[in-house]
Amino acid sequence: DYGRQACVHLRHTPGNTTGEVNGAKEILANAVALKAPACINHINSAGWGQVQRLLTNLRAQSFNVWGDVYPYEAGSTSINAVFFRPEILEDKLGWKYEERLYDPELNRFLSKQDYLELVESDPVRAVIIYKSSADEIIEWLQLEGVVIASDGMPLFGEWDDKHEELPNTHPRRAGTRAKSLRLAREHDLDMVKMIAALSTNAAVHLGNTGLKAMQERGRIQKGMIADLTLFDPGTVTDNANYANGLPTSTGVEYVLVSGQIALERGEVVEATRAGKALRFESNNR
Repeated sequence: DYGRQACVHLRHTPGNTTGEVNGAKEILANAVALKAPACINHINSAGWGQVQRLLTNLRAQSFNVWGDVYPYEAGSTSINAVFFRPEILEDKLGWKYEERLYDPELNRFLSKQDYLELVESDPVRAVIIYKSSADEIIEWLQLEGVVIASDGMPLFGEWDDKHEELPNTHPRRAGTRAKSLRLAREHDLDMVKMIAALSTNAAVHLGNTGLKAMQERGRIQKGMIADLTLFDPGTVTDNANYANGLPTSTGVEYVLVSGQIALERGEVVEATRAGKALRFESNNR
């Protein structure tokens, strides 16, 4: 009724190829039946090639459907997620806790006994789950129409907090964009296509839902909002990793938000508060 997009995780994630693809088909069947825009969160899972083909074929038929990826083989969620239970992780997926479930705060993989104890004592504890092959990341970054999204959760603190003093976390929070650009450089990927995945693609997909604010963003041209990032493609580098997930990236010199400088010579301009919520107009149906 309202033309708003639904952004969803698949029912069977993480899972095998059959389960993941069936989950995608469920979402896309609804999107087609309702002629509704839809985004599949994190298609970088088992069966991603087939899911991408479904998305591109439907877009060719003018359906506004897309998916996002992030350039890491591991994801992150709270330890009480259903798929960490032994009957799913061990029995259904055939995985081992010691090879898959990583605690960033303890900086080590968890045993099954560790998991059983922590899920009782600290059920919302953030953990990292290794679920894909690192070799596939390069292929994800060049998928047609894909959006790069960090999936990073907010980090609450003060401007002057030093990352060394904060609890460790998944590196996607600090390194997603710079890692994507670094990998594009190191693997001789199409840099223009990479930049589109980091900017234009999201604006186009969301703009096509009728969100006027995104029709004015994601492009460098007259009349557009000046949300701009100036980086050195030869040096831009992520410095966050699984052992130390918070160091900031380097090689990004300036960021402008709505024409105001938010990052200058690699340093955050703390006084800048130019960011704004992008909302549909109330009468947009």
